[in-house]
Amino acid sequence: MISEFTTTIFTRDWRVIYPFMHVKYPSKTRSVILIHVNILTNNWSQLDINLGDVTIVKLRGDWDALMLFNVYNDCEHDDTVGLIRDFQKSLDDNSPACPSEDAHTIWLGDFNRHHPY
Repeated sequence: MISEFTTTIFTRDWRVIYPFMHVKYPSKTRSVILIHVNILTNNWSQLDINLGDVTIVKLRGDWDALMLFNVYNDCEHDDTVGLIRDFQKSLDDNSPACPSEDAHTIWLGDFNRHHPY
């Protein structure tokens, strides 16, 4: 939940990562990611997809890389899923080959809107 001060409530043990567009349009923010303060800032970076419904963080470690997509999927349509699919494909197409970094991906969110149960 975003407060009237355009932030969310969290404890000091966490960093809240908002979508990049949150600064201009805080009322459109429907996704955040919490990163524990023990994870060094040079071990992760945020990727910009320019949507309030998606927050993306790329974690790096000895085990290679992991991209976390936290997605708010609107119950009325699947537009967001198509946009992040296209975004991820553009990352694959535009990134130089880097054999030492195999990025794994996890999409987090509720994707069962079409099931009544």
